[in-house]
Amino acid sequence: MIEISFRVDEIDYDSLADLLLPALLERVENDSIGRFFVRSPEAAEQMARKLLDHMSQDQRDALLVRFLSANKEKGAETLEGMAAQNGVKLRITELEARTV
Repeated sequence: MIEISFRVDEIDYDSLADLLLPALLERVENDSIGRFFVRSPEAAEQMARKLLDHMSQDQRDALLVRFLSANKEKGAETLEGMAAQNGVKLRITELEARTV
């Protein structure tokens, strides 16, 4: 068994907006003020996008880590599939994301 580690920096969060939108919508819907102002799915999406625009880098990173942690299995399957497409058969036994 081997462990491969890499760090990611300079993430284009605008390109990840659609991916992170469900987590942001959950955050808006769970907030009492958010529920008060958001009366439709379209308004919720708009508010979530604005929230992402106004988050600090640390907050965006924490949100992405939360998303990745919640989707470990799918992430492992995706990486295994990419390796297979390049002729490498492997099985990922653990996938972890954290802020540093």
